[in-house]
Amino acid sequence: MKFLILFLIVILAFLLRFYQLSTNPPGLNLDEVAIGYNAYSILRTGRDEYGKFLPIVFRSHDDYKPPLYIYLTAPSIAVFGVNEFAVRFPAALFGTLSVLAVFFLSRQLFSSSKLALLSSYFLAISPWHLQFTRAAFETGVTVFATAVGVFLFLRGLTKKSSASLILASLAFGLELYLYQAAKVFIPLLVIALLALNLQKIINQKKRVLVFVFIFATFFLPVAFLSTTRAGQLRFQGTSIFKEYLPYAHAQSWREADQLSGSTFAASLFHPRFLTYLPSVISGYLSHYDLTFLFVGDHGPPNNYVPGAVGLLYPWEILAVIPGLYFLARRFRPASLVVFAWFLLAPLPASVTSGVPSATRTALSLPIYQIITALAIVVLLNIIRNHSRFWANASSLAFLLLTVPIVTYYLHMMFFHAPRDYSDIWFYGYKNVVAETARLAPNYRRVVVSTALKQPQNFFAFFLRYDPLTYLRVDGGTVSGGFKENRNHFAKFNFTSSDWETLLKEKSLLFVGLVDDFPDSITPIKTFHYLNGKPSVMIVGT
Repeated sequence: MKFLILFLIVILAFLLRFYQLSTNPPGLNLDEVAIGYNAYSILRTGRDEYGKFLPIVFRSHDDYKPPLYIYLTAPSIAVFGVNEFAVRFPAALFGTLSVLAVFFLSRQLFSSSKLALLSSYFLAISPWHLQFTRAAFETGVTVFATAVGVFLFLRGLTKKSSASLILASLAFGLELYLYQAAKVFIPLLVIALLALNLQKIINQKKRVLVFVFIFATFFLPVAFLSTTRAGQLRFQGTSIFKEYLPYAHAQSWREADQLSGSTFAASLFHPRFLTYLPSVISGYLSHYDLTFLFVGDHGPPNNYVPGAVGLLYPWEILAVIPGLYFLARRFRPASLVVFAWFLLAPLPASVTSGVPSATRTALSLPIYQIITALAIVVLLNIIRNHSRFWANASSLAFLLLTVPIVTYYLHMMFFHAPRDYSDIWFYGYKNVVAETARLAPNYRRVVVSTALKQPQNFFAFFLRYDPLTYLRVDGGTVSGGFKENRNHFAKFNFTSSDWETLLKEKSLLFVGLVDDFPDSITPIKTFHYLNGKPSVMIVGT
């Protein structure tokens, strides 16, 4: 019976992630088209858009993306073609499989099929998880890999299985090449798992040494890459350590102490390594903010569905807090593993700007769902020990509370969010590319504004432009800078040049945002977002 229920939960997860996958979200964002075209280029040429052969870091928009999601997308494109579905397929597939993985993980942790089924169900309907498994976010695959890795590690120690430990090391190791935050989180989680299972490890030294060796084989190249220019650029682009104000304050205090003759006080109370500590602590704690978790008014709308719910359902707050209490009371290795995961997940995001971040802390999934399931199972058992009637009544009350909220969220996600936030998802760019390509033969040159944000990727992807030609004839991408003027292919030039000057040229086709053009211009065509707001104009001379 339990496996029938699990099967139905997985089917539900599949439907929620694959229904309207190509059209909701209503367009591919700039990272998705970059992933898609680089995957297409890898498939056809073995090289990325810059011509680099099988890279372990993709330069892309000069943000140096981890490689694994792009490599997973290449076979998807081979099967489904160069389209939206193919780009999002890996996220949706592994998002669905995560629900299955969480069942086995939860059962391994707490030896309870009821708790495991509830954990899987809560992840299947989770707004946080759905948001990142219906678009090409690496986080969806990362959650799957983490759940599988922890399950196999614990199973390997319990069953004394070398195969499970080897597979766990592979899951953890590959995860380092999936998502930036995993490069910090996974090594910390592995250390925590080793520390919390020290007694079992002592009795299985050889197996664990093999596990550590394989993981280190994956980790060391990542550690080295983090010291290179590519690794540093990515970190500097998101790090709070680039912010000058905390440093300026500390420097002024040091100078004041030194002027008063207290050099020792300057060194003792204002050392450089403590300058950003308050910001780090504040950033870390912000990820446990109840408004962030349950209301969802932090971050861009592509991280949650505004007006619906937060990252977690409102009713989950009634379970998470008692769930944490039950974990603390049941002081055993399983509880400590959950606590370690819960406490470590926000650490990578705590040193970045734009906190709290739903994306960078999505590694907290599926811990919130497991904690919620634990609370419900324990509470129902307590009630059942006193009265089976009240236990059944409580289950019914819980169902009556949750179903309307979940239904409301799904209604908002499928019916209102696509229209209200189509601009966040670059809706209409596919039609812009098609119309521009139709008109292009009638003009000497086509100029596309870089204000469209990485338009070379949108045009190359939606035109299915041959990657071999792109690299050999057009020279590939010059730079991923948002104001780069040198990117081009075929008749298409992508520039932020002065439009008033360009409009004086003859036989030119211009593509730009509505704000790029003066009001006096009569466009060939104006495109609109789903909410009716004008977005892109095509103008010819």
